[in-house]
Amino acid sequence: MRGIIDVFTIMRLLINKGIYIALHSMKTFCKNNLRDFYCRRILKYGGMRTLKKAVVDIDNTLWHFCGPLYERLKKINPAFPPPEFWINWNFWMQYCSEDEFMGVIHEIHLNQDDDMNLPYSEASDFLLRLKENGFHIVIASHRRTESLARTRRWLLKHDLVFDDIHLSFDKTVLFDDACHMVIDDSPFVLEKAAERNIIASGLSFPWNKDAKNNGYRLFDSLGEILRHVLENSKRE
Repeated sequence: MRGIIDVFTIMRLLINKGIYIALHSMKTFCKNNLRDFYCRRILKYGGMRTLKKAVVDIDNTLWHFCGPLYERLKKINPAFPPPEFWINWNFWMQYCSEDEFMGVIHEIHLNQDDDMNLPYSEASDFLLRLKENGFHIVIASHRRTESLARTRRWLLKHDLVFDDIHLSFDKTVLFDDACHMVIDDSPFVLEKAAERNIIASGLSFPWNKDAKNNGYRLFDSLGEILRHVLENSKRE
């Protein structure tokens, strides 16, 4: 009960200061070891004066999706090569049908909040740092809307801060004037962002590194991506 009272006290204080926030998880917010941590940052950084949108992917950006994907694909066809040999985006075409491939992906997404599906160790701090620097974080993923509840639960479970979730098979609808950066592993998504002069970056994988000269930058860690996008964002 004390936690709930504290939350409402904090909310009244923030509203009086003209700061509007969305509490995505009351349970997480009320934990003693997190409440003061988040409140200090909310009070320090406050509301955004202008909308600066950061579009952030989930699979192979916030967690190692290719691991469980490979394990399931091997059950369809034992000849499937491991991820280090997925040198193009359509690597799967000679090993299974599109329905089989998309079905496996959907199955993983429907179990996103499984305890085995852990985010990268840097993921939470990466998103928090973007938020601290005034970005409106849109988590965008190529997945069916039936997986929305599990996706949201996974993000909250692992303290991955966000403002909106966009699930569809066309992320380019988010690439408007407010979009300052796109973080993704898909070479096609990154190229589309770069074409619109949006900062485009992602983690380096076999399926995207050959196209890295197409206007986007790849790195080996989220920390390196963070430094790159924040530095370039300040130049705009």
